[in-house]
Amino acid sequence: MTTKSLDAKFNSWANGETLHLFHSEVLFIKGMLVTSIYVVVKGSILIFASDSKRILRLVGPHQILGINEVLNGAKWKGIGVAQGHVELVAFSNVSLLSVIDKIPKEHKNLLEELLLSELDGTKQI
Repeated sequence: MTTKSLDAKFNSWANGETLHLFHSEVLFIKGMLVTSIYVVVKGSILIFASDSKRILRLVGPHQILGINEVLNGAKWKGIGVAQGHVELVAFSNVSLLSVIDKIPKEHKNLLEELLLSELDGTKQI
């Protein structure tokens, strides 16, 4: 599946819609623009390095995937693959950014500080 077809497939689920992935189904590939965040409900997503040999991260139930990338306008840094049957809830980056625009300035500052601390490795969120 090409980057464009993956973008089209997953950009259509963007406002709290539930996605079901089968074992080994690809959610995203390296270099794809992050247009949604995902909450893992069931199963897990393995994020592999682009060489597909190293696991960069395991995202399991009740964890959020893609929020840092959306807030930074970034692209995926690895390949996200379903481990077992996976259920996700997708929210568009537009929805998230719209909500963030409405929160008080102090809360935005806190969010920015938490994000920066995670990016420089000083704190885990």
